[in-house]
Amino acid sequence: MTDKERTVLDCIRRPDCCGGLEELIKSLDHFTSLDIAKLDEYLDRFGERSLVQRTGFILDYLKDRIRVPGEYMNDLKSRVGSRVYYLTPDMKPGNSKLNKTWNVFVPRNIEEVARFV
Repeated sequence: MTDKERTVLDCIRRPDCCGGLEELIKSLDHFTSLDIAKLDEYLDRFGERSLVQRTGFILDYLKDRIRVPGEYMNDLKSRVGSRVYYLTPDMKPGNSKLNKTWNVFVPRNIEEVARFV
């Protein structure tokens, strides 16, 4: 069995399995809240810093839609490492820009990708 918090992380880990970045953002836009304790428990279980950083970026990007406590966002920021990751595995270096808050390369056209949000 799964729940929405586990599904969110699965989709962030493997956006290719949920239709890509555009579909991921579109799907998350329908959530108004997440159980932060569950989400954090799953993040700890996965034990992947890249997932923490990518999740932080996505939650930050959708902060006007998904209600995530500021304290939790600060906690995620405190876990950001010096290593830089790509938001999705299929991204190309020339088509991305670095989000320094999360140390994540995101598409240069992220606003276009998420135009419906």
